[in-house]
Amino acid sequence: MWTQHAAERTASGTLAIAAHPMGAAIAMAGELGLAGYEFYVLGRGGAMGDVKADVIASALSFFEPGWVRGHYVAGAAKISPPEAALAWNARIGQWAETGLSADLPLRRLCDLLGRVLDAAPLAGAPIFAGWRTMPEPVSLPALTMHRLYGLRELRGGLHAGAVRAAGLTPLQALLIRTPPLAAPWGWPEPHPDVSGLTSAWLSAEGATNRAVASLLGCLTEQEAGQLADDIDSVVAHTGMMWWYREDTPAIQFGPRPGQAQPADRDSRQ
Repeated sequence: MWTQHAAERTASGTLAIAAHPMGAAIAMAGELGLAGYEFYVLGRGGAMGDVKADVIASALSFFEPGWVRGHYVAGAAKISPPEAALAWNARIGQWAETGLSADLPLRRLCDLLGRVLDAAPLAGAPIFAGWRTMPEPVSLPALTMHRLYGLRELRGGLHAGAVRAAGLTPLQALLIRTPPLAAPWGWPEPHPDVSGLTSAWLSAEGATNRAVASLLGCLTEQEAGQLADDIDSVVAHTGMMWWYREDTPAIQFGPRPGQAQPADRDSRQ
């Protein structure tokens, strides 16, 4: 049970943390002559190599496939996908150099993440599989963020499989969990009614957390709890919090009720 709780905190915290460097990387797309979402699609999908657009669309499960193909083809005409993935990795590492404070338990977190990712099976997580073959950064902040991002891609692949196994389409899951993202991620309106599908989504989320818990099996219960605590520390430091209310699976942004808002990020660096 404790490992399950640690898995839930680890999975949700990793998603929150990754939002920062990914946003920073998108903002730097122009340096490569790319539009923001072209860099996003190539940077993430390019970890799998120079593959066909449909392969990328299948891996970026929650984006409308035609939207992915369009951005991928347009971006690949300007830079090769593997080169874009290396640049994406570098931009994420650059963010970590200033975005992760030396006061955080980075060494312990980095070591625990490394053990989890090294032991993780590759099945069902193609972007993670590609990401794991990429060169790791040298500096501790960049390496920690690289591994946090790897866990984010691993969790994403597992969640996509759990959603399909629960009988949901990617769009239905997106509308239940983060409905404001449907339009910017390419899904045209009108969107389907998902009001009766909450239980299916909660089943998929539970299956995802159980899969993440199985990944933590290479750690002791104490280490799994420490990993979750360290990720919580990074989430609080970066100021990006999200959580699930008991009455709805939709993401809630900010601290939970009764939880202190983290201090202004600039004051912590």
